[in-house]
This record gives sequence, C-alpha cells and structure tokens, in this order.
Amino acid sequence: MIKNERSASIAQKRVERLRNFLSNQPTFDDDARAKLEARAARVEISRMLEELEDYKGLKEGTVPVGTLQSLDDIPKLLIRARIQSGMTQAQLAERLGLKEQQVQRYEVTDFESISLARLREFASALELPLSASEESPPSFKVSDLKKRIRGAGLDTSFVERRFGQLVASEPTMSLSTVARLSHAMGLTPETIIEGLPVPVQAEALAHAVSYKKPTNAKKASVDSLTQYADYLVRVVLSAIPGTPASKVSIDAFRNDVGSNPSFTEVLHAAWSQGIAVIPLDEPGGFHAAIWRLPQGTAIVLNPRQNIDSVWVFDLLHEAGHVSESLDERDVYVVEMSPGRDKSFDPTIESAANDFASDILFQGRGEDYFGMVMKAARGDVKSYKRAVKLVARREGISRSTLAMNVAFRLAKKGVDWWGAANNLQEKSGDPWREARDEIVSRLDWGQVSPIDQDLMRRALAPRSIEEKV
Repeated sequence: MIKNERSASIAQKRVERLRNFLSNQPTFDDDARAKLEARAARVEISRMLEELEDYKGLKEGTVPVGTLQSLDDIPKLLIRARIQSGMTQAQLAERLGLKEQQVQRYEVTDFESISLARLREFASALELPLSASEESPPSFKVSDLKKRIRGAGLDTSFVERRFGQLVASEPTMSLSTVARLSHAMGLTPETIIEGLPVPVQAEALAHAVSYKKPTNAKKASVDSLTQYADYLVRVVLSAIPGTPASKVSIDAFRNDVGSNPSFTEVLHAAWSQGIAVIPLDEPGGFHAAIWRLPQGTAIVLNPRQNIDSVWVFDLLHEAGHVSESLDERDVYVVEMSPGRDKSFDPTIESAANDFASDILFQGRGEDYFGMVMKAARGDVKSYKRAVKLVARREGISRSTLAMNVAFRLAKKGVDWWGAANNLQEKSGDPWREARDEIVSRLDWGQVSPIDQDLMRRALAPRSIEEKV
C-alpha cells in the first residue's frame, strides 16, 4: 500500500524501470523465458499502477476509505483516512501532540505497538469509526488465533520472530502481526485467521524447474518458509542496482576467489557474478534454494550449522545449479541438503558438487580424494584419520576436504556425510557476513517502509537481540 508521496514516487520510478525493461527486451515468439519475464513485469506494473491510482483517488476524495469488517482492516483504514483527509504525517502528529517520527513509526509497523487508548485518539482525529456500533475494535482470543496460524502450517514462534508478537492483552499488536504476515506471504488475512493451508504462490511456481521437499519435514512448513523466502528474494532483487546475472563461469569464480577460499571470498565472488546471497536463520524447512526471476538471480542459504566451510560448500553448490540452468529457463529450486538431496536428480546434484569442488580445489578435487583413499588403505574406519593427514600435509582445509570426500563417496553409493559434518571446524560467522553484505548493497530508498521493517526482522538472528 502506498502511504505517502515518497512511496508514490518510488512506485512510479519502479513502473518506469519495468516499462524500460519491456521496451528494451528482444521479442522472440519461441523464447519461453522472455515471455515469462515480460508477463511478470506486466503483472508488477499493473499492480503498482492500481496502487498509484488508489492513492491518487484517496487524495482527491474519489475513492472511499472503506469500512471496518474485521480487526485486520484497522491499520489500512487509519492510513487511508489520513490520506483522504489531506493531512501529512507531520500534520496528524501535530494534531495528536506527537512527533512526526512517531506517526511514521506507527504507520510503517501497521500500528503494532499502539495502545488501545492511542488507537482511539487516531480514529477520533481522523473521524474514523472503529466499528459500526462502538469505538473499540471487537475482541478476539489470541489463543484461538495461534491455533489457526498453526492450522495454516505456520509455526507461531517463526511468526512472532519475523512478523511481531501475538499478545492476548494487546489485540492491536496481534492485528498488526497478522497484517504483516499477510503482506509478506501473499495471503489474505482471512486465510490466516481461518487457519486455511498456506499455498505457494502460482507466480513463484511459474519459474519452477523442480520443487523438492524433504521427507522429514512437514509439507506445509516447507511451503510457508519457501513462500517467505520468495517474498524476501523479490524485495532484495527490486532494490539492487545493476543488471540480472549472466552465465556463471567457473573461470570467473576461480579468478575472484583463488585457492582454498574463505566464505568471504566466495560471497564476494557470487555478488560480483550478479547473484544476490540472502541468509536465513530458520530451523527446518530447507537448507538452500535458488531463484531466477526477471529482476535477477538469488541464492538463499539456511544451513543448520553456522560454520564457514559449510556455507562455502553450500553457496558454491547452489552456484553450480545456477551455472547449469541459467541458459535453459527460469529457475526455482529448493533443497533440503545441498549435495546430498536424494529427492533430486543425482546427475544434477553431482554436477553442482563438481562445480563446488573444482573451485575449492582448483581442479584437484579428485586428486585429493585419491590421496585420502590411499592413506586410508580402503578402510572406511580410517577415512577420518586420512582426511586429517592429507589436509595437514597438503596445506588445505580439513573441513572442505571432508566435504569433497563425502560427495565423491556418495557417487559410489557410500553415505559419509555424517562423518564429514563431524570433521567441520568452527570458524568465522558466515551468517553475519552474508547479512552485513546484503545490508550494505541494498538501495534502501527503493524499499517501501513496510518492506524495510520486514527485511529488518528477517535479517535479525534468532539467538541475539540485535537491530539491523
């Protein structure tokens, strides 16, 4: 929703950029990807033009504010009433005896922290009835709302961590949480309140090459986390200066990272190739995913372990998938365990592993694997000792060598991933590095206030209270 002149200006510029994209896009009747890109751009243009027209109509008094049907409508109606009244946020703040920044904060967060008394003051100043017959919003049980959220396949701890609290004594706060959740997940408030299953949006699946779900996770949970990641990807790609990624090159990665690269070097190489890297910190769901959209390419990382070597391997593995698929069609791939997802085509997984190994070991991955096998003398119980010995002798990372051995054994039908994980050495803080990188690269002026708030929540660690 467009809430002020600045948001309207951003939306108008976005429309102009998309129109330029369409006008400069070559027209090939048999190019499926070009057709999908054009269709997605037209859908986005149509949506933004509708919002701009609605905003203009509110200002001119030709569009109604709307009526209160449920608690979910309150934040939107308060903002729409202010726009239609002709008051700026500063003017409303002056009428209420508040600072302009406080009104801005209320609107950005959809009135999450507002008290019931303050809510009445806003409604009174804007001459907005909170219901057909009373001044206060109708009551509801937050416990029932939590049950319905769980019924929709959403974990309530995830919802409260990323969208806001669900507190029985603060119904307007719970209302704002539902409003933010609806915005990010592409749902109607009714879907959440009534506890309906959360669908993965058709627009995202239009770009699907494959959609992989882990056997040990609930489908609804995977779907909801995927939908959330899809929202974050689209916000990020809309706010990154530059052009969509071209063909990912192993040689380019080699030139950027050198031998035995750190996560920092691989991260910078991915960004330099035009790939946005988005870190998550959510248990369950999936470990990694790639998106190829008209706006660009993104890799979402969500490993269980915050260990440098794990993030290096997963990022390079997903870059390998991008390398294999960019020239074919639009891509949307979700993996539970990069490099060892048994639900995915083993030849494609093997190719992505080869891509990662080729960069990590400068084309010597097979040589190092042979050294480990020779040192172990064919005894699987000696693999760990052999990995440590070869890594020390060759001056390479024990952690990445263990991953290399595991995926090459997987080719032979041997599952050694558990042992490889036990050999990982804790180093660095790759999640924070990836978070800091994306914060520094985004053009935040292109991000709407509500999306800024949700991005701040998404980029906050689960275990540490920290503002981004």
